[in-house]
Amino acid sequence: MAIQENMRRPLAIVPDLQLSACPFCASTDAGFYEHVYAKHFAVMCNVCGAEGPRRPTCEEAGRLWNRRMHA
Repeated sequence: MAIQENMRRPLAIVPDLQLSACPFCASTDAGFYEHVYAKHFAVMCNVCGAEGPRRPTCEEAGRLWNRRMHA
């Protein structure tokens, strides 16, 4: 099932963690998002829409985004 846009919202307060560039398009325009109904967080590229792993904390989601292999 695809995630509907209204089920995901950007975080108003983001953790003090610098995000790496997107591994797919190399954009540095990425941000933290909360999946409202599932109560988890992820990092998403605002250019190509790539989404990192969903985790219970935004800090963990950010660390996993930064560990991904870059193109």
